[in-house]
Amino acid sequence: MDDAFMLSDVFGPRFLSSPSVFQAADWTKKRLEEIGLSSARLEGIGPVEEPGFRWSQRGWTYSRFSLNLLEPQYANLTAIPVPYSPSTSGVVQGTPIRLDLPPPVTEALSEFFARNRGKLRGKLLLISAARPIPLVPKPQLSRLSDEQPKELAMPQASDPNPPASPKPARTQPSLAEVRSNFNRLFRFLKDEGVVGLINGAPGESGNLFVSSPLGVPDPDPVPPPMIDLIPEQYNRLVRLVERGLPVKLDLELKAEFLDPREPVNVLAELPGGSLKNEIVMVGAHLDSWHGGTGATDNAAGVAIVLDALRVLKSLGVTLDRTVRVAFWGMHEMGTRGSRGYVQAHANEIPQIAYYLNADQGGGRVRGVFVPHENMRDAAAAWLVPVRSLGATTVSTRMAMKSDHRNFHSAGVKVLNLMQDPLQYETRTHHSTMDYYDYLSPEDMRQAVAVVATLLYQAASASQLQDTH
Repeated sequence: MDDAFMLSDVFGPRFLSSPSVFQAADWTKKRLEEIGLSSARLEGIGPVEEPGFRWSQRGWTYSRFSLNLLEPQYANLTAIPVPYSPSTSGVVQGTPIRLDLPPPVTEALSEFFARNRGKLRGKLLLISAARPIPLVPKPQLSRLSDEQPKELAMPQASDPNPPASPKPARTQPSLAEVRSNFNRLFRFLKDEGVVGLINGAPGESGNLFVSSPLGVPDPDPVPPPMIDLIPEQYNRLVRLVERGLPVKLDLELKAEFLDPREPVNVLAELPGGSLKNEIVMVGAHLDSWHGGTGATDNAAGVAIVLDALRVLKSLGVTLDRTVRVAFWGMHEMGTRGSRGYVQAHANEIPQIAYYLNADQGGGRVRGVFVPHENMRDAAAAWLVPVRSLGATTVSTRMAMKSDHRNFHSAGVKVLNLMQDPLQYETRTHHSTMDYYDYLSPEDMRQAVAVVATLLYQAASASQLQDTH
């Protein structure tokens, strides 16, 4: 748990290209060296580009923020700035109005500009509808029942009522066109004197799930500050505005755009023996969103892998295959770290026997997702030593969208942990409540044992399971 403490309480949040994510990468590299792994290093992920667009890789951080309701009654509001929002000029005041932003389509923008020109100066735009709050909240903590892993082990049922024919594809605007239209919108909002944008974030009971920046990275100009507000307080603002009552807010944000710096992956090895040129990889993403401290997403995964490697190193034996660990950067921007690794190391892909991914929080491991039918029996055999710990299930379904998919697309056999959710989806994932307090030491110890066992088995297996 000490590693999870360092990554969350000391270095968290570890947001994309912020100083803290680079500090966490440096610390993690040193931690791998302390454990005794070889060739611990930082490796740049390469350029981030799409057709017609290349991201600058600039960073962002903030050091002061507040949002307050001044009228009709004072209230300090529970909110957080959306990443890459610019600073305000000290404390600024504004009047909220409810207004949907248009899609980045030329016709919609023209209509929006004509309808709102000259009406937005000094306004804070409430850009989403009121968000209903359930009177009976869903259970916050959950574990997989005894039956759920068995259900996950069954082949996924096909749709009994598939569509008769696919809908004709709509012509999608190019990324360059989308970016140009967002820039037109942002210029209009700034020229019209909009103070900021407020979004009613999903969440309940004082928690909120954070938003991505609006538009395409590196906008020109930068839009007004955008704020995520808990739904209960956002709904109050909407009700007040809809009833025509006078409402006033003040906002302060001190943010900083940082010089471009290439994000990094952290890599190291446990050298193998008789099959040292064959590689078993294990990975977990190091970066996080900015809302909490990135404890369950994904300091937990990194800490579990670190401790599993410590266990393997402490055995004092040389495994047949080389075990390579990768802690990914830029996962939260489309798994760019692992994608960049797969592209840069394409010549090594045939040497990678298996890739194991840890990115589902800190819950107890109940089994593995292995989307390869011809590997089901091998994975089940690997779990035999830890069946008494509750890790019993092999599912051939493709699990969540995470870094393992980049390896799967390259032809590598992948495994993804099947874990008890605890409060991962209901409370902590990409939220302002992603703190160390929601980690279970007992569950994480069990996960360490399972991951260490899987790595030991994969690195010792006498034959590959038709890897490519």
